[in-house]
Amino acid sequence: LVICEGEMNAASIWQVAHTTNLDVLSVGSESTTITDKMIEYAAQYRVRIVWMDKQEVAQRVGARFTALAVRSPTIGEREYDANALLMAGNLGGFLTMLRARACATNEEKMRLYFDLVEGALAGGLDPATAGVAVQIAERIGVATTLAPCEDGLWRAG
Repeated sequence: LVICEGEMNAASIWQVAHTTNLDVLSVGSESTTITDKMIEYAAQYRVRIVWMDKQEVAQRVGARFTALAVRSPTIGEREYDANALLMAGNLGGFLTMLRARACATNEEKMRLYFDLVEGALAGGLDPATAGVAVQIAERIGVATTLAPCEDGLWRAG
């Protein structure tokens, strides 16, 4: 589960990763009160990632959800939230890297890899997501069947 701020960020995350068994929850803005119901909902997920624009907000909210807390990456002077990363073609790879970082065990990494393969079977993975998926497969010792296709997407075959 990725917990983020803003509906546009949530929609961007869902657009890129919903076929890979990634769910998303927007908590509104950084000043939103985190409710017990939000925490209860998030608790059903094995892996939780809080992604906020500001590091201090990410850490505060991450502590409430017992989650990996990250802030939006900055390149030069520009901050890239989920929507900006989507438009730059880098959101899938960034999300997959975060998901791999949040996995504490090889078993969790294996589950993540097979979630990514499901996405490849469902319609294909963008090259950035597929690149991280191939790295995960190498780290856990799994032979991958992911390969690039003519349309630019990667599929399992």
